[in-house]
Amino acid sequence: MLKIVSLISALVVSISSLANQPKEISIGFLPAGPASEFKGKALEFAELVQNELQVPVKIYIPKNYQSLVKAMKEKKVDFAFYTAMTYVFAEKEANAKVLLRKVWENRDYYFSALVVKNDSPIQSLSDLKGKRIAYVDQKSTSGYLYPNVAIKSAGLDPQTSFSETIFSGNHKASAEDLDAGKADVAAMFAMDPKGKEGAWTYLFDPAKKMRAIWVSKHIPSDPFCVRNDFYEKYPRLTHEMMFFLKNISSGKNKNHKLKELLDIDRVDLATSKQYDPVREMVKQLNLKL
Repeated sequence: MLKIVSLISALVVSISSLANQPKEISIGFLPAGPASEFKGKALEFAELVQNELQVPVKIYIPKNYQSLVKAMKEKKVDFAFYTAMTYVFAEKEANAKVLLRKVWENRDYYFSALVVKNDSPIQSLSDLKGKRIAYVDQKSTSGYLYPNVAIKSAGLDPQTSFSETIFSGNHKASAEDLDAGKADVAAMFAMDPKGKEGAWTYLFDPAKKMRAIWVSKHIPSDPFCVRNDFYEKYPRLTHEMMFFLKNISSGKNKNHKLKELLDIDRVDLATSKQYDPVREMVKQLNLKL
């Protein structure tokens, strides 16, 4: 009799779990390079998640940073990989809840850099007046915002000090614009405090010699977030998603496909407070989404 009761209880729990599953989930990405190049990786990621969670997965690749925040606000996106700054706005405007953060080589942070060609006469921020600059996007943390703080601190006006301002759309395109001579300096992400490596070596041709003339203080790494009302409705699935992503950190999964698809070594748990430095930057620049 006890066995029958246990089986009935297990069946009720199983049916309840299935009833509390969404029909599908949507995951948003902000690609560092062209969306057309990134789409294949995103689809592979979606397939892995779908096989693990047994729920159909859709991907959403926006045209810009603002579009991904809007998509979550309109409940078109349930989970999203944001930049640090975009998350700050998504938390406020789209009810985003941070879950995890990306980690590279035991670093859960990255940097912003202003980069020039090796043979450029530009040596410092003071040499930038009258030059042409390439940014990523006006909402890019490392590709626009942090460089703007530095440019202002050097006594230059980001709006009037340059002869031309380009918004290339992604980090790889900024490196390409710099290499093609469309810009004299470009703002991109860097991976170390001395600016030895960054978008110009990771996403572009490292043989095209470029150097950083300025590197920011560390920036909290990109977070993985969930829409808070989705989390409240589907806590079990949300935790299953977290455990699935966290699992790539185990020693037995050192060559896990997710590491290649997300270009990371692992993910760690994240808290909202870790992004306070970014909130301070947003406040300094009086930024609006």
